[in-house]
Formats: sequence, structure tokens, C-alpha cells
Amino acid sequence: MPSGKTHERLGLIALGVAAPVVLIQGWDPLLLVGGGFGVLVTPDLDLPTKTHEEDRMMMIPLFGNFWIAFWSSYGWWFSHRGISHFPVLGTLTRVFWLVRPFLVLGLALFFLEKNEVIRILVKPEEALIKPWMLVFFLGWTCQDLVHEIADVIVSDVKRRRK
Repeated sequence: MPSGKTHERLGLIALGVAAPVVLIQGWDPLLLVGGGFGVLVTPDLDLPTKTHEEDRMMMIPLFGNFWIAFWSSYGWWFSHRGISHFPVLGTLTRVFWLVRPFLVLGLALFFLEKNEVIRILVKPEEALIKPWMLVFFLGWTCQDLVHEIADVIVSDVKRRRK
């Protein structure tokens, strides 16, 4: 398995290669934003140890501690190279992990019979998933695929050397 630094480099190279294509083709730049987010929120957040990305976040006072606290429990729920490393499905687990505080808040408001608040926050006539969210998710998923392909290639090379 490549190191966190290697994954980061590969992710940034992939973004560098994708950026001109996205911009020349006139595609939504949110693809690149999603890909950039995928460099920070990687499948390796399921590791029980601190990752390279988490070390980077620690450079931001207070936020870094919050980041590690928030993602540490992700590793308790998802084993390394399990579902969190499956294409698309793994990205969905991290999307769920990010939105779960809002889901809990929404459920709490609902059960506290504050239904009017929920109706204001989530209008039934509007779709919960907006097109821009799908574009961002696609970019993030592509970055996860770069990560997962690197894992497979490096593991295969190591296996052949034995």
C-alpha cells in the first residue's frame, strides 16, 4: 500500500492532469473541487493510526483536533480496505459520515416536535440532492478511484516481489 504522501502526490497529479481537460471542455469546475476534497478526505481515514492527511490538518490550530476527533470514529466503524475502499460505495460512507451530525440534528428536531423548523429547512417540493452535489461527488469519487487503483497496483507489485 502506498504511503499517505504518495497518495497525496498521485491525487494532486491527477488533479493537475484533469484541470485542463475540465476547463477546456467547459465542464463544471466543481469536479476539481470534489477531487481536491478527495485528496483530504481519503479512503485511508479508516486507519486506526493518524494519517498523512490528518497530520496536515493538525497544522490548523483547533480545527486539526476537531478533524481527528471527527474522523477517528470512522475507523472504528469501517475496517481498513473494507467497504471504505470500494469505488463509489466507499465515498458514500464518507459522505454519510460528514452529514450524520446534520441528520442527528434533524431527527432531534423532529422528535422534539419542531416539525415547522424541519419544513423550513427541508422543503418537500425541493430535491434533497442538487445537481451540484452530484458533480462534487463525482470529482470526489474519481479521486478515490485514483487512491484505490494505486493501492491495487502497489499491492500487486509487492506481492510479485515475494
